[in-house]
Amino acid sequence: MKLFRIIVMAISLMAAGLWSPAWSAPTQPLPKIPINPIDNDMIYLAQQKSVVDDAVDKDKKAQEDLWEDEDVLSEDDEEELTIADPLYYFNKGIWHFNDVAYLYVGEPAARGYNKILPETIRGGVTNFFSNWYTPVRLVSCLLQAKWTEAGTEGGRFLINTTFGILGFADLAKEDEWTGWKVADEDIGQVLGAWGIGHGFYLVLPLIGPSSARDGVGRIGNTFLDPLTYIDIKWYERLAIVGYREFANYAPNAGEYKKFKEMSLDPYTAMRNAYIQYRARKVAE
Repeated sequence: MKLFRIIVMAISLMAAGLWSPAWSAPTQPLPKIPINPIDNDMIYLAQQKSVVDDAVDKDKKAQEDLWEDEDVLSEDDEEELTIADPLYYFNKGIWHFNDVAYLYVGEPAARGYNKILPETIRGGVTNFFSNWYTPVRLVSCLLQAKWTEAGTEGGRFLINTTFGILGFADLAKEDEWTGWKVADEDIGQVLGAWGIGHGFYLVLPLIGPSSARDGVGRIGNTFLDPLTYIDIKWYERLAIVGYREFANYAPNAGEYKKFKEMSLDPYTAMRNAYIQYRARKVAE
């Protein structure tokens, strides 16, 4: 037994001697991987990038909202610029009558008028009638509280009536004098500025497109027109008014034909153009 114990002890010592280097080997520290601390500038830039991205997103969204708002405004404007046309068939008949009168009477007469009379005389006649029409524009300016324009109209009338020989020469518009331009105002624009709508569309013989509001405005213009109070026959007054309108029409006689040729539906195009034109005049 003793011999057996000795043999076991010897084997144990030998085993301990073989494994002792592994167990007793000095431990080596793990390799150190350098980790650079985060720079404060990097943190700041990252934050700023986030802020910039947010700003870009907000700006993009704002632009999208703006386009949406513009679309809405455009739709609203389009709705505001429409007009009822309950007298469509009557208006269309008057429009056809005017169409024939413009193309086969008005334009040939205007070409002859422009060819026979020198431009100086034609311009003088137009200036005279415009100067004579000053009370209509002056009162219209006052009723809209356009004090500057009213003062301009009064000054123009004094200058052109005296130095311009009753208005045949529009000296007031020249830069050498005052540079004052005509304030193109009338009672129809006054009613529009007061918030009164067009009502319904109306085509007048020879005069052309109008509306219920502007038709009433024309009556107001007549009461302010000095020609109304001249003691002459009604047909003489009608002839003078007709010549005044023709003198204003003659320089632009060919524009109607061009407008008609460019329009698929001249009646509707003329109606829309008139409403847009009057809306712009009222807004001014």
